[in-house]
Amino acid sequence: MNLISKLQFCPIGTKFYSTLHGDIYFLRIESNHIVCSSNALSSSANEYYFTSRGSLANYPECECIIFPSKTCREWGKVNYNDYPEGSFLYVKTKASKNEYLFIKANYTTPIEYITKYKCHVIKKRYGWGDLCVRGLRSFDSYAITLDEGIQEIREMNDDEKEIMLSILAEHGYKYDFTDRVIKTIECGKFKVGQYIKSKTSSESFVIESITNNGYKFEDHPGIYSFTEIDNNYELDQFTVDHFKPFMKVLGWNEFERIWVCDFYSHYDDMGVYRFQCIGDGYKKIIPYNNSTKSLLKTDLDAPDYYKDL
Repeated sequence: MNLISKLQFCPIGTKFYSTLHGDIYFLRIESNHIVCSSNALSSSANEYYFTSRGSLANYPECECIIFPSKTCREWGKVNYNDYPEGSFLYVKTKASKNEYLFIKANYTTPIEYITKYKCHVIKKRYGWGDLCVRGLRSFDSYAITLDEGIQEIREMNDDEKEIMLSILAEHGYKYDFTDRVIKTIECGKFKVGQYIKSKTSSESFVIESITNNGYKFEDHPGIYSFTEIDNNYELDQFTVDHFKPFMKVLGWNEFERIWVCDFYSHYDDMGVYRFQCIGDGYKKIIPYNNSTKSLLKTDLDAPDYYKDL
């Protein structure tokens, strides 16, 4: 039995028994060795290195001398958090005290598309990959390494699982609970913030968000399937006529060189500041919606969809 694979998720401080050293305590996996200590609470305690077979690292051909306990000499009878593929896991490392959320999975091919969304896919030295999210609030590129040591590992609670699922959805992915794998969300041809109109009637919508199952429209309940909308609707090029009184907008403040919030009033084609709003007049405005709200108080360019206004 490969003890390194067996102990890859073993919490720090787990007590084992060695026929040579007596009671010892698990520390970490390092350079293909199991590292244990003579004292779980002391940083200056002696460290012992064992091979994947359980023999001393200096004498790899010798017999196994490390066991689950003094009375239990069979590793097959114990389980140290050997979570199945597809488990939603929370991990806190000992060395850095970092907290992680990740989905354990065994990928036969690299999922390179994850990396461009600031997730980090790694191949652990023992063969399985992780989709990692650093911290419970931030979204960053990082990887758990076994050398950091695991202080705590458990399955995610409902709130933590919701965080993971929302991050996946935000970047175009979903978790298939039947197959226990990450998949690309089926996606339609329209984007958030775009105006679309029916090919056969005067009906029109604004796309508020895109879910796993279809489009969600502003001021309309329910989810509409990608196939139905993509086949029966077309892009409605945004024009000045789409602005309505009291509509939420972002106006370009020429003095501060940033986008600011306002409410639309009317269009004045004779003035310098054509777009008259409740708070001020602007040469350029765009709708305030899910696709533009991140522009508030920035000098970033508006989406291409609105650049011709």
